[in-house]
Amino acid sequence: MIGLLSAPSLKLEGAAWALVLCYCDPFDRTRSFRDLLAEVCNILKEERLLRLSLPTETEGEDFVEGTLSWGDVAYDSYFEYSLGYLQLSGASEQAMRKLAAALEARTLPSAHASRKL
Repeated sequence: MIGLLSAPSLKLEGAAWALVLCYCDPFDRTRSFRDLLAEVCNILKEERLLRLSLPTETEGEDFVEGTLSWGDVAYDSYFEYSLGYLQLSGASEQAMRKLAAALEARTLPSAHASRKL
């Protein structure tokens, strides 16, 4: 199970659909977004071929962008420690909903989180 601070949210941001996973409090460096991405990848690879491309890890990294390919669809990934969230985004609402559905059953938001998907 992936522990989140709130329920995942799927929203349209400009021309892209974004799935936002609130993972840690702002500036909380005790939780690794790379560990979160590894958990996400472990879940997703059960259904389809998966590839994750990220820059080399650096000390104090923030505002990290990468690409997660799941099946034949590529999603942009972005993590920001200053806001404490991981965002996966893509142009197709249908593809984003499939990605969200694959993760939804394996996320554990806090008891006070509201359902947003």
